[in-house]
Amino acid sequence: MAQTSVSGHVVNKATEVPIVGANVIIKNGNGKIAGFASTNTEGAFSIDVADSTKLTVNVSMLGFKKYSMPINEIHTPLTIKLDDGNYSIKEVVVKADRIRANGDTIKYNVATFTQKQDRTIGDVMKHMPGIDVKDNGSIEYQGLAINKFYIEGNDLLGGKYGVATNGISANDIGMVEVLENHQPMQVLSGIGLSDQAAINLKLKNKSKGTWLLNGQLAGGVSTQPKGMVWDGDLFLMKAQPSYQTITTLKSNNAGKNLESQTTDFLENERNTQLSDYVSLSLPSISSLDPKRSLFNRSHMFSTSHMWKKKAVEYKGQIDYYNYRNKMSAASEITYFIPNSTKVIREDRNGMERGNQLTGSFVVEMNKKSYFFNNTFKPVLKWYDSSVGMSENFQKVESPNFYLSNKTKIIKRFAEKHLITFYADNEWENLTSTLDVNFTNQTKGKIYQKNQDHAFFTNEKAQYAFNLSKVQLSLEGGIEGYFRKLDSKADGVAVSVAGEPVQYGDLTTNYLKLFVTPQVEYTLSRFNVDLLCPISYDSYHLSAADDSEKLFVSPTLKLRWRPIQGLSMTVTGRLNESPTDLHDIHEAPLYADYRTIVLGVNKLYTTKNKRLSGNFSYRNVSEGLFANLILSKSWQDTPTLPAQRFSDDNIISYYQDVASFSQSFQAIGNISKTLDFIRGGVSINGIFRRNSSAVSSEETPVHFVRTYYSIGGQVNANLNKWLYMTYAFKAFGSSAFSKGTSLDNRRNNVQHRFTMDISATSKLMFEVAGDYFHNQQSEDTYKDCFLLDSKVKYALGKKIDLQLLTSNIMNTRTYSYSIYDTLSRIESVRYLRGREIMLSICFK
Repeated sequence: MAQTSVSGHVVNKATEVPIVGANVIIKNGNGKIAGFASTNTEGAFSIDVADSTKLTVNVSMLGFKKYSMPINEIHTPLTIKLDDGNYSIKEVVVKADRIRANGDTIKYNVATFTQKQDRTIGDVMKHMPGIDVKDNGSIEYQGLAINKFYIEGNDLLGGKYGVATNGISANDIGMVEVLENHQPMQVLSGIGLSDQAAINLKLKNKSKGTWLLNGQLAGGVSTQPKGMVWDGDLFLMKAQPSYQTITTLKSNNAGKNLESQTTDFLENERNTQLSDYVSLSLPSISSLDPKRSLFNRSHMFSTSHMWKKKAVEYKGQIDYYNYRNKMSAASEITYFIPNSTKVIREDRNGMERGNQLTGSFVVEMNKKSYFFNNTFKPVLKWYDSSVGMSENFQKVESPNFYLSNKTKIIKRFAEKHLITFYADNEWENLTSTLDVNFTNQTKGKIYQKNQDHAFFTNEKAQYAFNLSKVQLSLEGGIEGYFRKLDSKADGVAVSVAGEPVQYGDLTTNYLKLFVTPQVEYTLSRFNVDLLCPISYDSYHLSAADDSEKLFVSPTLKLRWRPIQGLSMTVTGRLNESPTDLHDIHEAPLYADYRTIVLGVNKLYTTKNKRLSGNFSYRNVSEGLFANLILSKSWQDTPTLPAQRFSDDNIISYYQDVASFSQSFQAIGNISKTLDFIRGGVSINGIFRRNSSAVSSEETPVHFVRTYYSIGGQVNANLNKWLYMTYAFKAFGSSAFSKGTSLDNRRNNVQHRFTMDISATSKLMFEVAGDYFHNQQSEDTYKDCFLLDSKVKYALGKKIDLQLLTSNIMNTRTYSYSIYDTLSRIESVRYLRGREIMLSICFK
């Protein structure tokens, strides 16, 4: 018989949230059942029935009024909206299927975690246990960074997934999947074991293969800075099996930092190793949301495209970021020196501006027998900063150009054999200029220009053989590094130990031959991995004698998974590494108007030992996730970091004195869903302790620094019209050193709460506040309270009108203290004042 397919979605009429588990029955003209189904996690259903001219759809769900409607004249797919219904029942407990596990795949039902105030999928993921969305936008699962971010199984964005988490509407995602122990290259399936997980976003059926558009436009006024404020963004996306694209445009001067949305969270550090010697940035405030203190004007554009043709993927990505940030702060820096202290007070007012244009162009073939990837990335940055102080005016300009091309080819044959070829070539040019003019004419001026060029190449091959439970591999190749630094200084005579310094060219080059044997053994749930890189390095340095070094760096990793959901990993490593080539230079280089950095003229090696443990547990049926990371490291170095004062200058350098340091770190987190209030709770903690030594005024000083943080968060739907969150964090630091007056402790407490009240199905009120209790000295504390509010009104299904008020109490300043090596910085930062903005959001 001919068949008719009846499909559609069932949603809550008041909230348009998909209803899971609703019973859908199709009846024919005689009232007999022609077909039935239950809605899935996206509220969708599909039923095949025999042809009939009189069909009726009937829908029922506990807590909703029954629905019945003839469909003989209605085209599918249907959108069925159920009204809330009140029923008297006896002790019925309903547990939502919020999280499910299918082997190593954890599936989060987005609808059961979404709150009315959530706009993007990133907002929703912050409620999901086991998933940690950091302040900068990066994502961790069970304490480890993810290694891939997929949309419908496709890696469109690479590591720049902040564009997606801050852009894709929560209403377009049906499921967030965590792929544990994820191996992104199919050719390594069953061979390479990964500790990291990947994230995959599953779109709702209605959102697949169609253009998705959302955005907002907001405008208003501010009291500090005084004037107009705006915040706007536009997000466009389409996901098809053979083509996927995302384009977003954002602009604001309301304190939103857009840089993280163009950051590649999966990219390793550049092997060109160039870093700017000059720094004029103000100290950051780790406990305060940047939108409180960032006086900005930022614009961002990003477009990403992926085409699939048979087994080949072509991906192109272009990002542009432009910003202008103003800064204003008053600080007092106390330097702890033997038997004394030195205090420097500064009032800084300045501005930094920057432009960044980046691209990524990828060709990839990912098959079970063959893998090919070629990635070409150009990066162009312009940066300048100017800071005015009572005694001087400083200006820095720093253009930077970077190119990289990386190629990887893996061939698998006879199931057990792998051959890999890898080529990495990178080039970078970094120029920085420092120009300082003093108000006191007798001090003259400082002008310094550094032109830094570097080229890095790494060419290697690997053969791997899989023999039952043992995998053997051998990798070898050649690595080269060629760098030239040209430094110039005018306007001031610079001398060290009474001798004038000659500025000029510097070269730091090396060639490395390396081989890396590896043995990996897997037995049931136990895995042992032994890796032992061996390299022979030949260094040619214009500022030091040529030298040759042999380095051996073994690593042993043990992993045990005794039961499903429990994983324990212990890793030990011995490592010997050369001096940072950035520290080798003849001429003294200015970091700012008063800080001079002296280089070393020898190539030293540092010995490192590290032991770490990673423990994670999950019980999906209970919504319970927990992880603990412990690490201990030891370091032996033949040099000792040093600092001394010369008139108004601080000179940083190294002494030829052996030094030893050690550190310990513990990071833990536990989170659980609370289904009875459709919420969750989490507790986290951090402890760090570092023991090391420096030289102050030619005197070795041993010091110990500690940091701790413990906090938690709970979120709950107390009833259908009230949603609340509360977060608590207690954190502090201490610093102690023998031979100086440094013996200080600072303890701070932070509270944050939000309360959302749904007055009607269209009107919502939100109040949010931050309370800080910061210790300034032994007996002095500084309190700061910041309060925000929002009123949201739904003009329609896809348009919301919002009125936002920030910093209602108009708090103007924030005081805090931080510790560096042998110094304490007590700072007062100016905050953004009261702001009122009206926004219109569409989806």
